[in-house]
Amino acid sequence: MIRMKKRWLAGALLPALWMTGCEVKNDYIFEDISTHRITEYIEACDAVLEEAPSGWKFVYYPDTSQYGGYTFLMKFKENNRVEMQWDGSDEVTESAYSFNASQGPVLSFDTYSLLHLLSDPNPAAAGGKAGLGYKGEFEFVIDRVAESGDTVYLHTKNGKLPVFIAHATETDWNRLDECQAVVRNFQIDYESDTKFYRYLELNGQAALIFYSLKLRMAYFAYPESGAKTVAMKLPWALTPDGIRFNRPVTFAGVTFSGLTATEVGEGMQLGLLDASSGHGATFVRADSTREVCRFRFPGSVASSRRTEGFNLIEYGSGMSSMVREAEGYGSQDFRFYWNFSGQAAGEVYLQTAGGVAKYAGLYVTNVADIPNVDTDDRIDYSTGDQVVFTIADAAGRTVVSGAVNNDDNMWFMRYYRYDLLNNGLMGRHFLDTKGFTVIDFGGQFVMVRNSDNRAWGLYSPKEGRN
Repeated sequence: MIRMKKRWLAGALLPALWMTGCEVKNDYIFEDISTHRITEYIEACDAVLEEAPSGWKFVYYPDTSQYGGYTFLMKFKENNRVEMQWDGSDEVTESAYSFNASQGPVLSFDTYSLLHLLSDPNPAAAGGKAGLGYKGEFEFVIDRVAESGDTVYLHTKNGKLPVFIAHATETDWNRLDECQAVVRNFQIDYESDTKFYRYLELNGQAALIFYSLKLRMAYFAYPESGAKTVAMKLPWALTPDGIRFNRPVTFAGVTFSGLTATEVGEGMQLGLLDASSGHGATFVRADSTREVCRFRFPGSVASSRRTEGFNLIEYGSGMSSMVREAEGYGSQDFRFYWNFSGQAAGEVYLQTAGGVAKYAGLYVTNVADIPNVDTDDRIDYSTGDQVVFTIADAAGRTVVSGAVNNDDNMWFMRYYRYDLLNNGLMGRHFLDTKGFTVIDFGGQFVMVRNSDNRAWGLYSPKEGRN
């Protein structure tokens, strides 16, 4: 009887509400609609959710400035229960959901489910940032339901991010586990001597391409006329056929929507997803570990400067020994800062389990044979993409350790840590006269050692709890 009533509500009430203009706005929602009508609308929406033959598919991009997308499959059941699977594991959860009228019709996933992993503040849950997770949400305001009933348009309650869910198919459920195979195909063993630089060669042009499985983000860069280099982030989501960007890319006259990985012999060969046949694209690695990038990134040092600092997210084999040694000091985190005190400097932080950030200040110096670097005591931040580190400047500034406040914008001198400098772990990685290439991708950047491109790190803005 309850299900029959819900079917009637879905079939009769929703069209009536659409026709009277009850589409949710992003200000205060349904302010001119009675509580009774909102309740009826919620009941009708609940019926739409339950009646989907194969449930719903939700491709959720919680924050495209830093992360890609995650695919969830859901089946809404009676008694306000929802079964859920996702592309991150084989786990299946069943949890509670409800509706409320706090901001209009709000769909809330009440008890812990796979969706909550994207907002879990504990990094051990799914690898998100401490205190923030992946900036996911689990309450959504319903904006409207498509007249066909196969798509529901919503936005996140706090961030006002537009999202939608659409009817899933049985194929979606049957092929979800294939996404795990896609992850394995794209896995790169950076503990081996894998060279960082990889290029897409297409129609006589080349583009640098790199992707992060942890962040579900691809990084794509290529030179344009006038000594300009385009560098972009491409958030992606898993599909059974490969990784699909959240928007198509056109390069060298060819448009494609993502990447594929096909087993060839004992390795994997990358390809272009949804590209026209006969494009002739090839992917090649740098010839040697000493090879620098084929093209320059003017202004990359300047645009990568942020007062809040950066977390090290992923790194190559040339950096792994430093990270492991840092863990021996109790390190939980590795951070990178640009100095804003007038000196061109980088400050590298180690977050200890005890909550004290002990760091080694490694200051930027300028070497004449490094491209785009001035010969005085500063970096040309407007044009440079190269930095070189030393342990002290000409004024005799010393390297120190310190404690930082919760904002990480202030530091206080405490004591020296020579074991972290000179011949210590910091010095062995950063004190290289050939310097580093900085490649900024709009808020995230990669820093690659010029003498050994296996020594690279991907950095993302520091946020959340220290």
